[in-house]
Amino acid sequence: MDGMAGSRGACTPSDALSAWGTRHDPGIQDKAAAVSRISPSPIRRRRTPHSLVSKSRRWLGTDQRGRPYLPVYSAEAGYRLDPRVTTDWHAWQMLLPDGVGEAPTGDLAAALRLVRGRPFDGARARRYGWAEYSQQRMISEIVDAAAELARRHLVEARWREAEKTVVLGLTVEPGIERLWRLRILAAHGSGNRVATKEAVDRMLAITDDLGGDLEPETEQLLADLDEALPRERLLRVAR
Repeated sequence: MDGMAGSRGACTPSDALSAWGTRHDPGIQDKAAAVSRISPSPIRRRRTPHSLVSKSRRWLGTDQRGRPYLPVYSAEAGYRLDPRVTTDWHAWQMLLPDGVGEAPTGDLAAALRLVRGRPFDGARARRYGWAEYSQQRMISEIVDAAAELARRHLVEARWREAEKTVVLGLTVEPGIERLWRLRILAAHGSGNRVATKEAVDRMLAITDDLGGDLEPETEQLLADLDEALPRERLLRVAR
């Protein structure tokens, strides 16, 4: 938001209320109902609706003309956030409206540049319980986008870009074997045996901690690496 005048600090209940407002019906008719979604204590809920909305308004601040991004209540609109209040998730959806498979490479890269870590990482679970579905959807789409962009980089023999993209996806969800296979292929494709071994060892350590068996595709890739198959043959899985 341009010209925001509100103060910033650690994540607070007002942050949660504002985030909830961007993910749900923007015309919140009953602020107590919204507060009940982010406050686990019935006693606290009875005490906080007015103060929490006011704190959210101060936290969001005003535009350059002094108009609050969370206007005061109106009978027609309820509590409606200014349409200029958006999130990186809104931007992501605009860049990838039809999913990742058919998205232009530039849009995939632009969407992934919005990612700065695991969604809602560090937020208190008791205040963001309503966001669990959204969090899982975001993680899934980030993983898919990272895998698709890394695959395209591998096809073009852009090893460094492929590894960088995969690392971003693994930062969000480190247990995804599909991403680890792409990382191993990027290291192998670049001819870096040390990096290839490190990627394999790290993947095996993480999958061992998670339990269960390796995916068949992962088992096959490791077997192909042991047989020292030509790089071109190994990279066919990325096409």
